[in-house]
Amino acid sequence: KKGISELLEMILLMADLEHKSVDLDKAGEGVVIESSMDPRRGPLATLLVQNGNVKVGDVIATKSAIGKVRTLQDFQGESVQAGLPAMPVLVVGFEACPQVGETFHVLESEEVARAQLAVSPLGRDIREIPIPQGAKTLDLVLKVDMAGSLEVLESALLSLPQENVFVRLVGTGVGVIGDKDVRLAQGTHARIIGFRTQVDPTAGDLAQREGIVIETFDVIYDLIQKVRTWMEQEIVQELVTVDIGTLSVLAVFLTEKNRKIIGGKVIEGEVRKRSQMKIFRNEEELGTGKIINLQKNKKDVDAVTKGEECGILYEGQVKIQQGDIIKFSVQELSIRKISG
Repeated sequence: KKGISELLEMILLMADLEHKSVDLDKAGEGVVIESSMDPRRGPLATLLVQNGNVKVGDVIATKSAIGKVRTLQDFQGESVQAGLPAMPVLVVGFEACPQVGETFHVLESEEVARAQLAVSPLGRDIREIPIPQGAKTLDLVLKVDMAGSLEVLESALLSLPQENVFVRLVGTGVGVIGDKDVRLAQGTHARIIGFRTQVDPTAGDLAQREGIVIETFDVIYDLIQKVRTWMEQEIVQELVTVDIGTLSVLAVFLTEKNRKIIGGKVIEGEVRKRSQMKIFRNEEELGTGKIINLQKNKKDVDAVTKGEECGILYEGQVKIQQGDIIKFSVQELSIRKISG
């Protein structure tokens, strides 16, 4: 609590130097600094009054929302009858959540207010990035607790590397995840993701019946990581060959037409059951084969690691000899990470 008096004096001095003045008799105007959806009270908006005053019963409007002030609360949550310049007030009475940063005005009537609406009160403009024709997209419906959170998350999601998969926000909003969100996701094959919001029980049941994915988070980082994971899963992955180990042949026990039993020692990595084989003699590749069975100490095993000896039932055309080197590999799906 140090320096507050000096701060207030400096603010008053700056106001005098800037010749700042207000007209308390003027219709109120200012800026929206936050908005949210309350399950019981409906849309809420925190306004910073910059001129005039806002009173209970006033018709109020921004470019995206209108309403009639039902209640006003100050920054301590106490009910007040009017909001004055430099005073933040919480307003109950908007028909929809106004967008953060919009200016508001107190107007004569609802008819005048509705004439000023620039966008639908049911939604807001969504910032999009150009998506090449035919590109793969991850479609999302985003619902959040407050309008400020919506802007932050939109920016974060659309800032993810858009190379192999593009994030497309097919719908955004403030408040509880409801039936309309599930229907939108169903029609657009989107997933629903929520931040610090709840799922209406009816909407949750509908989503479960229709196979719509809904995920909610309380931490932005966790939400972004989930979307990154979804983007990686959408990338078309390819099978790649991965070298896993090398074995030196110590003995050949049985030779049939296309099958042989050999003994050897793992000198690098590991040998896995059903892995692919490449046979080398004097560093020259002779051919390939496949492990049918793998044993250690005369017991079937799934893998044998470096330094251990094993027996291998092998299928292939190459006649393996003592001293040959066998390199083993498996095929795995490549995992392509989202960069950044």
